[in-house]
Amino acid sequence: MMHRLGLGGLGIVLGVALMPPCLEAQEARGDEWRFSATPWLWLVKMDGTMEVAGREFDVEMDTDEIFDALEFAFMLHLEAGKGNLGIFAQPFFAWLAQDGTVQVPTAGPIEAEVDLDMVLLDLGGAYRISGPLEIVGGARYSGLDITLAFDELDAEETRDSGRWNGFVGARVREDFAERWGVMLHGDVGFGESESNYMTQGVLQYRFSPSWGIDLGYKWLHDEAVTEPRTIDVETDMYGAVMGVTYRH
Repeated sequence: MMHRLGLGGLGIVLGVALMPPCLEAQEARGDEWRFSATPWLWLVKMDGTMEVAGREFDVEMDTDEIFDALEFAFMLHLEAGKGNLGIFAQPFFAWLAQDGTVQVPTAGPIEAEVDLDMVLLDLGGAYRISGPLEIVGGARYSGLDITLAFDELDAEETRDSGRWNGFVGARVREDFAERWGVMLHGDVGFGESESNYMTQGVLQYRFSPSWGIDLGYKWLHDEAVTEPRTIDVETDMYGAVMGVTYRH
């Protein structure tokens, strides 16, 4: 039986991300180390299904509900490179809390406080094989912790799920005008999830050699395989990204 869980929304995620430096700068600097950083906003939505303690819920998190649900969010993408090689790490944390209604078989619909903690971590590397084309690969961790607090029943239910996946893919970084560039990224995961993949596209405008503006879109899909007393979850997180980039 499918139940609907009103969790509120996860949106306008304030984070820090690191976008790769432009190809023109890479060519000019040769084997010197390079670094870039982008504080950004992720206007993210989340759709999917979640099964907790044998009860299945539809999960819909919209950006217009963010101020009711989001307690804290942080994202940091770090990348360094030299020559054709690059390494990166991208942690993401989000904590949400919202009142909702849960259908309990023995008690019917009752009010519950829902706490949702989410952790995502990418660790990887990149190698430029030809012109703007790079191959990427690494490991991705997805963690989810959910707590349902039932005041009427004086009871609390907590479940958690964590899984590691490897990923392989490609990205393209290209300058198509004096101040304009584009970055496209796509990868497929394999491991403890039944399916896992991520796509991202960013349009970049540089108003100085070190500073620029990024606008784009990101989509992450994950379908978990979990053990008993954990969480079965299939989610899609997607939305626009925007930020200001510093390159060194």
